[in-house]
Amino acid sequence: DAALAEREAAAALAGPAAALDARRGALTRLVRIRALRILGRPKDADDALAAMRTWAQRDGTPTARLHVSLALAERSADDDAATAATRVAFEQALDQAEGERIPADLMQVSRSYVGWLTRQRDFPRASVVVEGITAWRDRDYDAALLHLRIFHALRNPAAWPPALEKARALAGERVVPAELTRAPET
Repeated sequence: DAALAEREAAAALAGPAAALDARRGALTRLVRIRALRILGRPKDADDALAAMRTWAQRDGTPTARLHVSLALAERSADDDAATAATRVAFEQALDQAEGERIPADLMQVSRSYVGWLTRQRDFPRASVVVEGITAWRDRDYDAALLHLRIFHALRNPAAWPPALEKARALAGERVVPAELTRAPET
């Protein structure tokens, strides 16, 4: 629910600054920007991105800088003509995440980048990015889901069934997207 996400993120950002550490502040800003884009409010999203950049400069933490890089990459991905620039922006965000080796940050970047790479039909690079989060696929739903997505996109009939089983086992209350539960066409 993008409207609810935007309202809740805006409310959290309007509260006391001490209530959000750098990671929560970065994620809250990123969620708000994503929600504004989904709601078809690109100007507001760009304004929120500018505010995020200012905040990250003041904050100065690696996680703040990383999430700005990710927001910039996602912004670039909105422009279909920016393929080369988008790839560079995502690669920079991925390099930052790999440098910090914080699983949550690496997952954020990987999920977004793999989604873009898959839409670009760059399955070889998407596979390499997914390999970077392999260590978590047996314990983390998002990592398992990324593996399932790539195996489905690659139409890999041998790897898809165990990946689906793993994602379902880790889903908990979440539902594996229906399009990933149907066998990939070979």
